[in-house]
Amino acid sequence: MVGKKTSSYLGGILLLFLFVISCIFIVYNHLNEKGEEQTNYNMKIGDNSYTVRLLKEINNREDDNFLVSPYSIKVALNMLASGAEGETKEEIINLIGNDFVKIPEAKNKVNVANAIFIKEQYEKAINESFLNNISEDYQSEMLFDEFKTPNVINNWVNEKTYKMIPKLLDEISSDFVLGLANAVAVDVDWANSFDCSFTYEENFKKSNKSKMKVSMMTSSNQDGLKYIDGKGYKGIIVPYLSYNKDGEEDYDKGNNIEFIGILPNEDVDSFISNLSEDFFEVFDKKVIEPSDEKNIVLKLPIFSYSYTLNDFKKVLMDLGVKKAFFMEDADFTNIITKDKRAEYGLDNIYVDEAIHKTFIDLNEKGTKAAAVTYFGLNETTSFEPKKKPKIIEIKFDKPFLYMIRDTKTKELLFLGVVYEPSEWKGETCE
Repeated sequence: MVGKKTSSYLGGILLLFLFVISCIFIVYNHLNEKGEEQTNYNMKIGDNSYTVRLLKEINNREDDNFLVSPYSIKVALNMLASGAEGETKEEIINLIGNDFVKIPEAKNKVNVANAIFIKEQYEKAINESFLNNISEDYQSEMLFDEFKTPNVINNWVNEKTYKMIPKLLDEISSDFVLGLANAVAVDVDWANSFDCSFTYEENFKKSNKSKMKVSMMTSSNQDGLKYIDGKGYKGIIVPYLSYNKDGEEDYDKGNNIEFIGILPNEDVDSFISNLSEDFFEVFDKKVIEPSDEKNIVLKLPIFSYSYTLNDFKKVLMDLGVKKAFFMEDADFTNIITKDKRAEYGLDNIYVDEAIHKTFIDLNEKGTKAAAVTYFGLNETTSFEPKKKPKIIEIKFDKPFLYMIRDTKTKELLFLGVVYEPSEWKGETCE
């Protein structure tokens, strides 16, 4: 009898123990799920789906050439998010994710730079942890000035974009507290230059059905050229030279950047409006390598233009980033705490100015392109074919979409649409 009582007693203890453990497990899961629900955006990994949304928003507003840098915008927004809290941060991260991939730089060839511009009188008001984060994670320069004029900002932009964007701001607000900027610039040659003696006068069909004379570059089956055969479009991938950090040609350790042209079967506006959000991640599956049976002939017009996204703030708001732009709602306490604002007599800080400027010049030799994203926070291989090959010709003789992409990270450094290339100006070869 005693053995049975002891066994029953121990069994009861075991059941009670298991019950308590189960309750703890249930409560833990509930709290953990609640915590994940509240901070889920912190775990989100970014991808290029936001790029499709960005492209659609801009294309709906434009009927002329445009060019943006999804990468520059992403980096600048990540910098902004690092100073934000609550819903202000959540809105930014929900758009671009929280990943930050560093693009390999090459002296005088590929440049990526970040900066924070701080009004001198507020230097000690800025959170040290925020400045450390900006400095360490983004290798950001810190520039202090009275900022009575925008000269310091404009000079920085001019230098970091290889003088392709010489001026960003016309004036600066008296309520200016600090600014954040990212600049991206490339000045790269094609891996195989286009022979300018093959550039000829050709008709380009504009969106309104009229025609214009353009300078059409031509290349046949050059090394590295790849053809894209997609549903409702065709495209081309053209490699640039690979450069190491010293700006020297280096195919083993250098960066790899490529030009991608997308030519829709129908009009480019309809094509963009119907893009799926994973387009920039899946189109690589449609790539066709050159072979003995297939030669690629590329005809690509020369184009050069500058672009300013004047309604950048409205674009971001339409994409879901809203609170950052309203003095009453913005939460940038990671930059300046409430106590510091009170100490320095500052109202709540918010993003008053959002600017995105770009430039591109594409010709037979290569491509020069630059972009800057700025947020101003105020207070208030060749071969001999064995048989006659099938010729695949892709001629960009109507409006088209194009990208400049880092091949390792798949980050889109530049993304644009050409509605009108440069006009034909006669022979360029000497």
